[in-house]
Amino acid sequence: MAHVDFDGAWALRREETKGDVMGYYHTHPAGFSGMSERDRRTMKAWAAAFGKPLLCAIRCGSDVRVWICDAEGGTFEATKVAVLRNLF
Repeated sequence: MAHVDFDGAWALRREETKGDVMGYYHTHPAGFSGMSERDRRTMKAWAAAFGKPLLCAIRCGSDVRVWICDAEGGTFEATKVAVLRNLF
């Protein structure tokens, strides 16, 4: 099982005070750049808690893929992310 360091309390405080959390970025081991079931459940929960869709950016090696996730569990991959790719 993977080890994840994440400060959920900070993210929740930030969203409650500033309302500017757009999503989350994390890495995956080499060979798997898609969203895992855990990623889908987690993003659904955060989108529901924040009351808005969120981005989920995953880096695997040099590949960065981004999904838009909603509170109902819907996800779709954003294909026009050239600007985001340069940020990570």
